[in-house]
Amino acid sequence: MVILRLYGIIRVLAGRDEIEVDASSPREALKKACETLGREAELLIFDKLGNVYPSMLISVNDAPVRDPNAPIPKNSIVHLIPVVEGG
Repeated sequence: MVILRLYGIIRVLAGRDEIEVDASSPREALKKACETLGREAELLIFDKLGNVYPSMLISVNDAPVRDPNAPIPKNSIVHLIPVVEGG
């Protein structure tokens, strides 16, 4: 199991700040979270080809991750941080 910590609009949509899922990569954790959170979350996280949007920052155990398909250890904490722009 891994803990997926949510931030920004994804946290608001989820109504909570974390979800526990059984996953072996950040991408798998995000896909499983979307099964719970619904289609709206999936549209915010994944593009039409199923790739994680580059505007989503992912870290595992506080280390940035460039490849969302990279394996992660069990009991990891995965952070999903949407990049926010504005002024």
